[in-house]
Amino acid sequence: MVAVKGKILIVDDERANRKLLVDLVEREGWEALIATGGADALAILAQEPIDLVLLDMMMPDVDGMSVLTELQKQGALPALPVVVVTAHDERKLRIDALSAGAIDFVVKPVDRVELVCRCRTLLELKRLREDASQRAADRAFRELYD
Repeated sequence: MVAVKGKILIVDDERANRKLLVDLVEREGWEALIATGGADALAILAQEPIDLVLLDMMMPDVDGMSVLTELQKQGALPALPVVVVTAHDERKLRIDALSAGAIDFVVKPVDRVELVCRCRTLLELKRLREDASQRAADRAFRELYD
């Protein structure tokens, strides 16, 4: 299998959770960026090209739902895959997060193998979507000037 590259933003206010996710991400050869809350995440997303976000929902400053809402307003979703990683497994929260633009929902404690598989798949889908978009733009440009 070809290694999939990616820059993953980990958003969690709990240090232990961030460490676990950073270790998991870096072990796969992906680059990990860290945000300690929602406001920090939005600032990083405004500055850095990110391939995937692992987003906690319950944070003291700007919560995960607010991050999803802001990303939706900015038009960043669904091009930017966001996986909610949270200890709260209420059905309403899952539905709200997915309706707000999250692409997946994982409950803590995470199954490391499962999360790696989900991240790998989402990174590959993002790359394929970007490649297809670039090919379509190239084709349109060639048709315009041929």
